[in-house]
Amino acid sequence: LTMAIKLNPNLAPAYQNRANVYYNQGDVEKSLADNTKALQIDPLHAPTWNNRGALYGARGQIDQAMSDYNEA
Repeated sequence: LTMAIKLNPNLAPAYQNRANVYYNQGDVEKSLADNTKALQIDPLHAPTWNNRGALYGARGQIDQAMSDYNEA
C-alpha cells in the first residue's frame, strides 16, 4: 500500500486500506492520519467517514465521532 501511495499519492483507497492495516496493528494515530488523508482526496467515501468516526469514538472524542458519522 505504501508503494501504491508513492506511485500515486492521490489514490484515496490506498490510504483507506493502509489505515485499516495500521488500526489492526494497534496504531490508532497512523490510522487516523491515513483516514483523514483519504477523506481529503475523496470526501464522498462514506466508509472512510465511518472508520474515522469509530477511531474518534474509541479515543473518547465524541463530538468529532458524531460529526464524521453525520457526514457519512
